[in-house]
Formats: sequence, structure tokens, C-alpha cells
Amino acid sequence: LWVGVWALTVSTPSTDDDAILGPALRQGAESATAALRDILEHVSSSLGFHPVFPNSMDDFAVAVSCLAEGFALRERFGANGHALHLADADAQSQPWVPFAVALRALADAYLEPIARWKPSM
Repeated sequence: LWVGVWALTVSTPSTDDDAILGPALRQGAESATAALRDILEHVSSSLGFHPVFPNSMDDFAVAVSCLAEGFALRERFGANGHALHLADADAQSQPWVPFAVALRALADAYLEPIARWKPSM
């Protein structure tokens, strides 16, 4: 829902409705970010990663959310239609969608392995 409010807000001229839409947009963004943070926290800790100091999981969630919103807009207009080629550990080129490349870069910037981490089974 909050994405719809966001789209309406940025696609129309500023009006008196901004007094109503602004708080709704902030509240929706905060709620969506909190939900995404919880998911990212669970997934990253399950895989043995945590935020690089001084960043927090909230910072990572905001960055991922912004990335996803931007790619969603690009996808809406067909601007994400090609693959990028990256080499894997064996130097074999593999196709990656642009979103995956950007998400990997964010993870590399915001997360680090947990020292002495062992997977729980």
C-alpha cells in the first residue's frame, strides 16, 4: 500500500493533500523497512553474517528497500531486460540480473561474516 501512496505523491504536483500523504508515506515506509529488517536479520544471521560497524541492519534494510523500489520502477517500464555477466570463483562467466549484482554489492558493503560462526542444524 505504501508504494502506491509513494507513487501517487511523486507523480502529482504538490497539493494540500501532502499534509495527509506525507505522514502516511513515512509511516508506511517505516513499517515496510521494519518488516524487511526483520527478514534480513533472520536470513543474514542464519547464513553467518551481521552488519559491519557502524552500520545497522536498519541501514541495510533502507538501502535494500531503496534498491528494490528503483528496480521495481525500472521493471515497470522494461528497463531491466538484460543480464550482466560476472565471473564466479572458477572464473566462469555467469549471467546475473542487474538487481542481483546490486544486491550483492550492498551485502558486501553492509555485511561481514560473524567470527567463529557455526551453522545450527
